[in-house]
Amino acid sequence: SYTTLLATQIFFPVGIAYAITRHDLFDIDAALRRTLAYAMISLSLLAIYLGLTSALTMLLQETHRPLFATVIGILIAALAFPWMSTRAQLLITRAFYPERLSFQRDIEAAQAALARVLRRDEVLQLLTVDLPSRLDAPQAGLSLAPEPPTVPPGAAWSSDLLVGGRRIGSYWLGARRSGLAFAPHEREWLQALAQQAALALAYAETVAELEALNRELEDRVTARTEQLLAHQRELVAIAERQRLARDLHDSLKQSLFSLGLSLHAARLLLPRDPEATGALLREQEALAIQAQSELGALLSDLREATPRRGDLAEALRQECARLAQRHQLQVTLDAPDQFILEEPARSELAAIAREALHNVLKHSGVGVARVQLAQIGDTLQLTVVDQGRGFDQAARASIGHGLRGMAERAAALGGTLTVTSGAGEGTRICAQIPSTTAPAL
Repeated sequence: SYTTLLATQIFFPVGIAYAITRHDLFDIDAALRRTLAYAMISLSLLAIYLGLTSALTMLLQETHRPLFATVIGILIAALAFPWMSTRAQLLITRAFYPERLSFQRDIEAAQAALARVLRRDEVLQLLTVDLPSRLDAPQAGLSLAPEPPTVPPGAAWSSDLLVGGRRIGSYWLGARRSGLAFAPHEREWLQALAQQAALALAYAETVAELEALNRELEDRVTARTEQLLAHQRELVAIAERQRLARDLHDSLKQSLFSLGLSLHAARLLLPRDPEATGALLREQEALAIQAQSELGALLSDLREATPRRGDLAEALRQECARLAQRHQLQVTLDAPDQFILEEPARSELAAIAREALHNVLKHSGVGVARVQLAQIGDTLQLTVVDQGRGFDQAARASIGHGLRGMAERAAALGGTLTVTSGAGEGTRICAQIPSTTAPAL
């Protein structure tokens, strides 16, 4: 009917207009907002200016002539117009362009976040997800060097990220959903943000390189530490073998040497005095038992893991007594009644004294010796002296195993061994070690 046709002619254009404005077809929302804003600003400024001029003119006409009142009103309105136009512009912007008012706040928040980031993925998250969401720009992209810059034709703003003339990457932002273009001052803010983003990416790159270098250094340190530990274990094994060699030389070998001398004497004595030979053999049997006991003590020391204390003076007295009984070596001992030391200092010094006295027995050609034990300041000093045949140190090509073992024992305690001798002048062996444990004298 005619009524229906008339209604269709009325409501169809209205529906089209509603759809266009409701769903922002053809970017009509942005166009409408710009048109309305421009019209509102123009009308508001015109109304403000005319209203202010008319009000001032009417007010001044009550006390002044009309022409004078009109001129004064126009001047006052002109002076007040800039402030009032600024306020009007702000109100209209707040009504039609709220995104412009929040833009600076969003950029400042992004700059504060960039100042805290340390990794590249954090910068990417901020520039391609967080910032576009804040600015209501659904599209954004960031391409990093050496990739070529990729800026789509529809980008609303783009910039290269440069640090010291070196391109770090390229960044672009799509248009706002509202269609509002970025104003010149907003582009300046975005450019400042891009510069800070370039610095943040360069910093993140440096941090990544430092972390990679740190991991490489840690791997090298770990490998070097493992090598040093392996070398240390090897040195410990070598030191242990050397200690075993010294202990076997200074204990079991000396006992076997004494046993060999006595058995040789027994073989020579047997045809002349069988009874005396029997007594000598019984002594050597006891010596063999003692050697077995010394070997057992050595094995016990190898198993012992806890530090012990011992009386060095008593150990020296026992050694001097054994040598006097078995080999008629008369030893004068000059030592305190008691000289308590922690292990291994006690056993090492006792072994040095034992080896030095056996050297007197084997090489000096005399039957007397002197042993001195004293603490001089912070140093423990053990001296063994004989007045035997001695030897020429300059003419001797190398030292024997016994002297080398004594020197190694002193060095293991942080000390030194000094040998003084000359042909026909006797021999003096002096071991000095730091007094790290005060003895109970």
